Amino acid sequence: MISIHVRGGRDVGHILRVVGPRDAFALTRSTVGALTSEVMRDAKKNMNFTGPYSVGLMKRSTRKRVRRVRNGVFRNDIIVLAAAFYWRFYEYGDGHNPRRRMFGNTLIEFRPKLKARWRALFMDKFIRRMQRARNGPLAGTGRGR
Repeated sequence: MISIHVRGGRDVGHILRVVGPRDAFALTRSTVGALTSEVMRDAKKNMNFTGPYSVGLMKRSTRKRVRRVRNGVFRNDIIVLAAAFYWRFYEYGDGHNPRRRMFGNTLIEFRPKLKARWRALFMDKFIRRMQRARNGPLAGTGRGR
């Protein structure tokens, strides 16, 4: 049994160098995607209020967009489709309605937990990847890969 303790960015960097560039790329991309999905899920929970516009359409229109990796930076965005353009009125307020910060409050709540969640998600993805490699397509057949 392998026991790995990850404490910070240096440990993550070391693991990624050991694993290999291709697996490191996939592991990092999936961890960033999982973090983005968590933030999006929390933002949708903060959309529970009544107002003049359809909140259900706004929840359905909130999506995660995976961007291309540039200069080693992994980027995922949370977007709201044009059908729910009025999200801005809720987020920033307008002349008649008060501000209801769905995304802003979500970020404020999530920032203190970011490093711990990153570490936990990274370790979860890493452990699953190692188990998949151990139980590969030819596991138990006596043949190598």
